[in-house]
Amino acid sequence: MSNFTVRKKEPYNVLLENEFNRKMVGERLVEARKSCGLSRENVADIESVGVHKNTLRAWETGEREASIEKIFVLASIYKTDPLQIISGNYQVNKSEYLYHDNEDGLLANPDYVQVLQYDLTASAGMGSYVVSENAVANFTFQKQWLASQGLHNKQLSILEVRGDSMESTLFDGDLMLVSLIDDPADAREGVCVLRYDDNIFVKRIQYDFPTRSYNVTSDNKRYNHFRVEEDDIISGRFSVVAKVERVVQRLSKPI
Repeated sequence: MSNFTVRKKEPYNVLLENEFNRKMVGERLVEARKSCGLSRENVADIESVGVHKNTLRAWETGEREASIEKIFVLASIYKTDPLQIISGNYQVNKSEYLYHDNEDGLLANPDYVQVLQYDLTASAGMGSYVVSENAVANFTFQKQWLASQGLHNKQLSILEVRGDSMESTLFDGDLMLVSLIDDPADAREGVCVLRYDDNIFVKRIQYDFPTRSYNVTSDNKRYNHFRVEEDDIISGRFSVVAKVERVVQRLSKPI
């Protein structure tokens, strides 16, 4: 059942070192700064930045690596998402700032919601199942769009898919927007994130009311289906963690 698990994702600082070119990050820092009409001297004079203009120049030219903490500080000053600077996933858009200014300073834009992507690591000890949730990224959604999808009042998260057992619905590397489940009655059927013992995985489920059990299937017919009996639910071995609402990012699709 572990063939389709949530992939452990490295934190931002490792991603920056291993996957993103410092020069490209520097170029995005320059672009974001100039879009706000700020010079290096202007930025260096801001107390929260706490570095000399020469350090800013080194970050922007790729000579040195800016810490993740400093990138977040600069992103708030430049009014853009820090993920745009780190990975280039978002474009700087003055009409859709994540933050806005008022007389009290920099505040979160009330028209947007940040949804965190989690790194889920599971361990079994003392007969119990423990999930360690570490936020590794954040995504920004318009509240209006979430409301139109019926998601405005749900607890949301982003999870990454691993494996091919749900092709052609979900592919390896997809990022899923999921709604976390408190009441099992909210997820009796559909594609869901499940926990069974030490495994976190994604399958299609259908609840069987007469037997109080779940039929669990894969969209990829090469994988066998199975049934989760009532005893496994009562004992806590099995639970529905979240319901998959939609794919928000697909890097590639297998040929």
